[in-house]
Amino acid sequence: MDVMVALVVAAVLIVMIMYFVSAPKLDTQGYLYSVCDDFLTVAGKDGSLAAAANGDVGQVDGFLYSMPGNLCLNLTISNAGGYVVHSNSSVCPSPVRFVLCKRTIVNYTNGYVTKLGVWYR
Repeated sequence: MDVMVALVVAAVLIVMIMYFVSAPKLDTQGYLYSVCDDFLTVAGKDGSLAAAANGDVGQVDGFLYSMPGNLCLNLTISNAGGYVVHSNSSVCPSPVRFVLCKRTIVNYTNGYVTKLGVWYR
């Protein structure tokens, strides 16, 4: 009886070890895309992007600097003609791999394109 209990316990431990060893790894690109999309959604809904397009960059820059320290962000807002209205990036090394999100905002009658690149330090 003791041998049977020992075999069952050993089998459970082996199955648990195999499960944790073969568990899927964290999808880092998915996480970066989620951060990128969430940033543009929140900044768009609270009016930070529209204000930055008008020249009031304090709110969106403060939002950029409040992001976690392990992330690097590069925000660019351009008008319909392609002229860069605002550009801000954290002081980071050049990215090897990054995620780029785009969002269109309309401010009064003017259209703007926001691009946000996110990568790890």
